[in-house]
Amino acid sequence: RINTIDINFDARGAAPPIVWVHGAGSGLGFGFRNYDALALLGGGAPRRVLGVDWLGAAGSSRPPYPYGGALRRPAWTLPEAAQVDAAIAFAVESLEAWRAALGIEQFDLVAHSLGGYLATHYAMRHPRRVRRLVLVSPVGWTPKPAGASAAGGLVGALWGAGFANFGTLRLLGRRAERAAKRAIADRLNLHDATERTLVARYFWSSLTAHRASAEVAVTYLLEPHSAVVADGQFA
Repeated sequence: RINTIDINFDARGAAPPIVWVHGAGSGLGFGFRNYDALALLGGGAPRRVLGVDWLGAAGSSRPPYPYGGALRRPAWTLPEAAQVDAAIAFAVESLEAWRAALGIEQFDLVAHSLGGYLATHYAMRHPRRVRRLVLVSPVGWTPKPAGASAAGGLVGALWGAGFANFGTLRLLGRRAERAAKRAIADRLNLHDATERTLVARYFWSSLTAHRASAEVAVTYLLEPHSAVVADGQFA
């Protein structure tokens, strides 16, 4: 099941719809300020807008990550290229199945953060389906900084096991809840008290209310490393 919000469904016979997809550790709720503006883009006829949760994230189904489980070969035993390919396919193939199920022939794809990386792979594999691709603060396409080294020690071990990204919050549970909620509200620059509370609750429940799924795939898409920045500190 791919969780979807469908705005201006009756406008489906006009311009191609706009599909909005989120980044890692979030969901379609993060686009709450965008949907109205996109639906009335340009001040012309209303546009159909669909917000989508990637498979394994937020409100979508949480199937076991490919190559996981006791009867399957663990992803960490695969060559690095195969690990990355499996993680990309997990998102791209499910988005294509979603498009086919809804009978959408072509759309404009707007993608945020890690969703931009996955959306670009989708556009390259299915170029006839994407009329326009809009990337909002995308990650994953810049080269690794020169001299950067992969994370080692405990962080590297936890990352390799699928826990050092968003899986860590699930492990820590309530001990991390307050800090995590405050961090996401600050990161999104939310000042209204109601917005801060609702978005923080949404973020926390999206990550911790269900079993891990797409969070495991993130491990193979983003390699943790330390990089020297302009002020000489490590980031």
